Amino acid sequence: MNVLVFGDVVGRIGREAIRSVFPLWKNTYAPTLVIANVENLAHGAGVTPKTLSDLLEIGVDVFTSGNHLWDKPAYRDVLRTPELERRLVQPANEPRSTPNSGVKLVEKEQVVFAVMNVMGSLFFKKDYALPAPAIDVLLARAPEGAVTLLDIHAEATSEKAALGLYCDGKISAVWGSHTHVPTADERILPKGTAFVTDVGMTGAHNESIGIGFEGLRPVLHGGKPTAFEPPTVGAAVVNAILLSFENGQRTPSTITRLRELVDIR
Repeated sequence: MNVLVFGDVVGRIGREAIRSVFPLWKNTYAPTLVIANVENLAHGAGVTPKTLSDLLEIGVDVFTSGNHLWDKPAYRDVLRTPELERRLVQPANEPRSTPNSGVKLVEKEQVVFAVMNVMGSLFFKKDYALPAPAIDVLLARAPEGAVTLLDIHAEATSEKAALGLYCDGKISAVWGSHTHVPTADERILPKGTAFVTDVGMTGAHNESIGIGFEGLRPVLHGGKPTAFEPPTVGAAVVNAILLSFENGQRTPSTITRLRELVDIR
């Protein structure tokens, strides 16, 4: 059994990049469950029913998220669309999250998956409650025997790494999102939890973590951005992880980073 996880998907170019690689990856890896982080899905910030429906059409089963989830008013329409809302996991320790949305249960091929999401607490403009207690609450809501999967949406690699160790032996797999740069530390931790500090983004490859560099250039000299937009076409990178489970096991035997460059027109 395989679980395929995409990190932050940035804008149209990110959605189309997944559309480009997914048929081959589906045939190659036959994932039972597909997860993607969607906080940057709609032109770099937030979600809309259309952008989530695009991923659903491609083959994504569950959406994790982060602090930019609420950036577009159309987020409210997502909550009014049952087919999308039931798949959307919101960070448990984010005050704007709807109640009990920090874990979503999905059953595929007679396996129950509990997909969970928390925010880190370091270096954000907002103060978030500590993630470790929030993780404990989420775990208490996961059914016994479920495959438990956690997206830690955090700025600090050190916090994500520490939380990975905190979750070792408690959660099947833990990965980080938000910083958009893939880390090369994927491994099975001593007590069996699969972990990587950051999956990396899917989006524009030759820009500033998916956002057009020219609009951000003034920031390097103390100015303000003139634009904060991802390109819609061009070179794109797809970053993901593949979690592989032996038959009947609830912890992965391997975690593998996947990466592919594509051209989107």
